Amino acid sequence: MILEWKERRAAILRDYNAIIKKILALNDLKGARIKSLRGGYINIVLLATKGEIKRIIKISIDDTLQNEVYWYKEAKKAKVDLPRLISYDLSKKYIPYKYCIMTYIDGKLPNSKALLYSAGVFVGNALRRLHKLHVNGFGSLDSNNNWTNNTWLETLRDKRRFTINDKAALKVLKPKQIALIDSLTIFNKELAFKSARILHGDLYEENVLYSKRLNRFFIIDPSPYVIAGDPMYDVSYSMVERSEGFDAGVKDGYGLDRLTEKELWRLKMLSIFNTFYEMTWYLENTDSRREIEKLHKSLINKLSSV
Repeated sequence: MILEWKERRAAILRDYNAIIKKILALNDLKGARIKSLRGGYINIVLLATKGEIKRIIKISIDDTLQNEVYWYKEAKKAKVDLPRLISYDLSKKYIPYKYCIMTYIDGKLPNSKALLYSAGVFVGNALRRLHKLHVNGFGSLDSNNNWTNNTWLETLRDKRRFTINDKAALKVLKPKQIALIDSLTIFNKELAFKSARILHGDLYEENVLYSKRLNRFFIIDPSPYVIAGDPMYDVSYSMVERSEGFDAGVKDGYGLDRLTEKELWRLKMLSIFNTFYEMTWYLENTDSRREIEKLHKSLINKLSSV
């Protein structure tokens, strides 16, 4: 999949000037200066500056931008601090790619212990508000704006199938350990959550910006693959071996002491799933031995406590 994304990115870059010129002309930004920002695998991210106006432009590589557009619209209802969605085009009528334009947040990632704790509290509070929003499907939106899954377990199984590499996992786990993780998560009927809620799906400290000028945090970059499902999935992902300060902040901000026994149990099982996912991602995509060892140790501890 990553190879396919690289090929699509290369195709966009070949027509880069023509694509940018068209986007700017369509959105009253003609003549704006363009700066490339750090993007992930799924989007090319640009900063357009025209006088005092600054805008973020995202051009979709993996063709899932409808999820980000939907999420920003819904999250606004929850009164969560985030960039404002200004315009978008998902039709690919004007350029052969989906794109959106948002306000620019002049902020940085939280990097001190105090800021990380405060960011965690902010995230916990924001998730509480987001998780009050009900939706009528699970997973994400396809190109026709239909939900990809009918059930929560289908969503977990899809993520397991498409984003977790067994070959990578077998570098540090035994087959029986992988089978145990699957039995506790994707095949566990007790996790069949039925009342889907809006999720962020990828909310950790690197998707939080702190504006020193405004003294406020902002949430960015929802997942393109899981934005509807069990709230405990979101909370568990936000607390998968992040910094101690951030984890503690999420715990206090969300109010884990107010969760029911059933919610705490689901949180524990989904924490196993998300730790497994994170560990295999690092095994497949990086050489960060420190992160891999930390996640592996955490995963084994969680399995031994079941």
